[in-house]
Amino acid sequence: MFDEELRDSKEVETIAVKLPLPIELTPEVFEVITSKNPRKRRASYLLVDTDPRLFIAEVAHASLAGLDEGHTKKNQDRFLVHMDETCCLFAVADGHGLAGHAVAAHIQTSMPTHFLNNLLSKSTEEASADAIRDAESGVLKSGIDCSLSGSTVSVALVNKYRLFLTWVGDSLCFLLSRDQHGALGARLLNLPHNFDEQKEKARVEAAGGRILRFEDPDDNFVGPYRVFLPDQPLPGLSMSRSVGDVVAKRAGVVCEPEVAVTELCEGDQYLVLCSDGVTEFITKDEIADMIESATLSLPEICEQIVREARRRWVEAENNSSDDITIIVVNFRRNPRSETNPSSEIPRV
Repeated sequence: MFDEELRDSKEVETIAVKLPLPIELTPEVFEVITSKNPRKRRASYLLVDTDPRLFIAEVAHASLAGLDEGHTKKNQDRFLVHMDETCCLFAVADGHGLAGHAVAAHIQTSMPTHFLNNLLSKSTEEASADAIRDAESGVLKSGIDCSLSGSTVSVALVNKYRLFLTWVGDSLCFLLSRDQHGALGARLLNLPHNFDEQKEKARVEAAGGRILRFEDPDDNFVGPYRVFLPDQPLPGLSMSRSVGDVVAKRAGVVCEPEVAVTELCEGDQYLVLCSDGVTEFITKDEIADMIESATLSLPEICEQIVREARRRWVEAENNSSDDITIIVVNFRRNPRSETNPSSEIPRV
């Protein structure tokens, strides 16, 4: 297992974790499989295959704290890389508000427990959604002031050759895959929960929220759409779903996760999770190109991406930037599957 909180002492935080699957059949795993407890037995389907079709060769991460007119802010992004006998979890949480870092950190530390507890008795889709609901419940009971603070969270659970992505907010996830000619392309796996999405806009307005954009002195619209209470200029949140944000809940914002299930195929090579600090100025296709063209290690590629994202922020936003975080998971085909017909990887 590897869980890491971002450190303020180092400008760019980069992590590389090499832990190939399969996971060994440990005594703890064997106990789950053979247990007379039906809840434990049900968890056995999570166990990583002893002859997987794909394995996780490497996981890397990088993060940069945001800037306010050149001054470094407290990084409110948090990330999670959790790999053990039962599942592989990868997550990005992008905090906002005065206590956003605390909300994101609470999500980071509690998410593995919430997932594993729910997976004992529920389907993977149900467990994934309930894990985020439970994370919010824990945040609200923690004593953190969530009135005007909260966080996004996007969590990917990888089990054998299936990927379960669960999210609230606007932290995005991509799958980078090779086509039959070997070219690397990017596919977006989730849509952001913001007010550019008409269904989200309509839902929040139906709940009483006012959705507006700020205007500059010349009456030009500035920035994204934001939600406000019917009778107060609060909270001004730019997303329609989040963890925390108690005031925003009165304006129609919810913590109702979406779950997307993807079958991993032979050409799938990289899973990318990132905060909107990356995707505000860098497209998914540019991320694919940067990974494909680099002659660097995976941690160095991650650092290159976050530095380029900051450069574009600073250029466009008067020497200011959001927090910027990325996780890249490198999948590899298991050579043993080539000699085992029952382990054929699904083809696109």
